[in-house]
Amino acid sequence: MKSFVFVCLTLFCSQVFAVPVGELYRSQVAIKSQTDTAREAALKAAMAQTLVRVTGSSEAASAPELAELLNDPSPYVLSYRYEQGDDGLELYAAFDQHLLDQAIWQHGYGVWGAERPTTLLWVAIQDANGQRDMVSDASRPLLAKAAVDEGKQRGLPVVLPLWDLDDKVKLDVLDVWGRFDEPVSDASNRYKAAQFVMARLTPNGQGYAADWQLSGAISLSGQVTGDSPEAAMRALVDDLTDQLAANLAVKGNLSAQRNEITLLGVGRAEDYLKALDELKKLPVVADAEVTDVKAGAVTFSLQLRGDQTQLSQALTLSRHFEAGPDGQYHFVNR
Repeated sequence: MKSFVFVCLTLFCSQVFAVPVGELYRSQVAIKSQTDTAREAALKAAMAQTLVRVTGSSEAASAPELAELLNDPSPYVLSYRYEQGDDGLELYAAFDQHLLDQAIWQHGYGVWGAERPTTLLWVAIQDANGQRDMVSDASRPLLAKAAVDEGKQRGLPVVLPLWDLDDKVKLDVLDVWGRFDEPVSDASNRYKAAQFVMARLTPNGQGYAADWQLSGAISLSGQVTGDSPEAAMRALVDDLTDQLAANLAVKGNLSAQRNEITLLGVGRAEDYLKALDELKKLPVVADAEVTDVKAGAVTFSLQLRGDQTQLSQALTLSRHFEAGPDGQYHFVNR
């Protein structure tokens, strides 16, 4: 049995964390009528949406490995209902989380848990005349909405800066354009995001191109295009989400041996029961048991669906576990 201590991986350490993303296993789709044929087609579309959010992969909606789930979603449907929306009739479907997770793992895909990192987008846009501006709700509302809406669709919490006087005192558009990490990191502190993106959005003759760089627990980058600024922004969020999921989604392969970890700050019975419950909620943890209880500390034996790095990432991003200056994790009963 392995025993180890985790160190803080994120740039912002214990001051920030991921947030629980709701509605991962619920989808709404347009439907023309309430006939059996229309409902079956709508449930397939709802399953495709749900698989993309749960796995974090845009390819899940058409992956051959998941064809069985896409072609017959009925075994995983908990409930559905019809509602009249602004644009017509809609079907709302809820899927069974446990059954769907197991099926996704059985078909070789990963599951990205509900605790996902809030991502702050610093996006500098340049127009055809070479003028640059920061994307925010105030300056570029359509672009800001495109980013936030796509984040909701993909299950990634996305925020944009206010770009108010407080931001402008600390930061210039050129800092984002030039990828100067230190001033952007300093300006990001007020937003308590787990990670931030610096991106450039530029016209490319046929539309817009976006190149981006992520700073946080994981360093990532990418380049995308779109036929409009809004399309390029949505493509940026899609690319970011796909890459994050490739690193953070957990596959169902069980580790060969159990691992022991010790959490500090667990002083009461209700605390260690809560800590045990929160550990079990992490997709990387297949099973957790209390093996030792001492004053202010509890040791757990874990069966993992992954490796120590994935567990450390999950703990670092969770709002229930904080890395202390000694490198050990403390439980926080929020």
